[in-house]
Amino acid sequence: MKKNGHDRLGRQRWMCPGCRTTGAVRDPSRRRRAELAEFLGWLLAPSPQPSGSRAFRKRTSWCWGLRPVLEPDAAARHVVMADGTYLRGGGCLLVAIDGLSGEVIAWRWCARCVCSIGSGPVEHLELVHVSGWF
Repeated sequence: MKKNGHDRLGRQRWMCPGCRTTGAVRDPSRRRRAELAEFLGWLLAPSPQPSGSRAFRKRTSWCWGLRPVLEPDAAARHVVMADGTYLRGGGCLLVAIDGLSGEVIAWRWCARCVCSIGSGPVEHLELVHVSGWF
């Protein structure tokens, strides 16, 4: 395959020198970015699902499987609040929050609310507030 100009949408066209057929390669990441933007627009806005709700749910179902990554923070924390939320389907979401700023420090999905949140020791900590019974 060799390059053969661009189409009217600006995509690279390719041509097979042997049979002289041409075509353009579709960029799936462009479609995924648009779907993710639509999903986040619905998720973070206080509005119902767009028209064609079933098609919207099918088109954006892959977005529920995304796992956001929080980079480890090396800042010293004076107060950390930890809380677990049980979900109906089983499992628990543990969240550690900075008690002064309200910033999420770490989170983890667990089978029960008894696993550890951090991977390393917490140094220079004055107070830990844990919600619930252990």
